[in-house]
Amino acid sequence: MVHFSRWQLLFVVAVLLLGIVFALPNVLSRQMLDSLPDWVPNEQINLGLDLQGGSHLLLEVDVDSVFEEQLEGFWIRFARNCGASA
Repeated sequence: MVHFSRWQLLFVVAVLLLGIVFALPNVLSRQMLDSLPDWVPNEQINLGLDLQGGSHLLLEVDVDSVFEEQLEGFWIRFARNCGASA
């Protein structure tokens, strides 16, 4: 069984509580934030479009052109190798 000393356990609990206090404004409404004491952080994180779900990105590949480029590169390497050995 893993044994943690008392100070390590208290440190982990303190860090967790601080994390909860600083993350709390993001789940509370503005009215609830205004009613909290001044020592509680009240700045909410402004989420970007990607985190709000308002952004959509679609990537496409033109497979035919990639195949042609690969084939052309193959023939260039093949001709270079055959010419070097002749």
